[in-house]
Amino acid sequence: MRDVLGAASSGSFDRRMQINESDNKLIKLAQVINDLLSEMEATISDVAVGIGELVSGNLAVRMQGERPGAFLKMKDDFNAALEVVSSSMRTIMVSGQNVSTTSSELQSAASIMSRRAEDDATAVQETSASADTMALRVQQVVANAQAADAATRNIQTRAQEIDEIADTTERSMDDMKQASEECPSSEFLEPMLA
Repeated sequence: MRDVLGAASSGSFDRRMQINESDNKLIKLAQVINDLLSEMEATISDVAVGIGELVSGNLAVRMQGERPGAFLKMKDDFNAALEVVSSSMRTIMVSGQNVSTTSSELQSAASIMSRRAEDDATAVQETSASADTMALRVQQVVANAQAADAATRNIQTRAQEIDEIADTTERSMDDMKQASEECPSSEFLEPMLA
């Protein structure tokens, strides 16, 4: 009994008491000790397996089976602790997904804004080019108007010159007519015939 219980207190639960059939009291005591050791070994083994599963990332692991007394409390506490850890991890994962979704939405919005800025810059460039073209056309219209004005003034000057020539010609013809009326035709023709 000392050897078996000493090994159990050192963490080794695989030893069992030898049952001597000669003493009924010792047989019952040995069976109780062996049952206790079996239950402790099974419970500790389940806890160790559960922790191993946790280490590998399995949060769904739970202790199963019936347990008596303190072993039942250990099983319930272990399973409750895993439930809290699982719930916390689910919350963290949902938060991570929300952050990822928000990040994707922000990236998409930034991309849309960038495209709009590029489109606006292109529109500004096109508007600027159109304004430059319009300015050139206006300059051309002004130049054409100035040329037309100069041509009009030139025509007016020529028209005045022609009017003056016409007036001079008309005066000369009037003078000639008046001279011919004042002179008899023979006097006018004699010098021309001589």
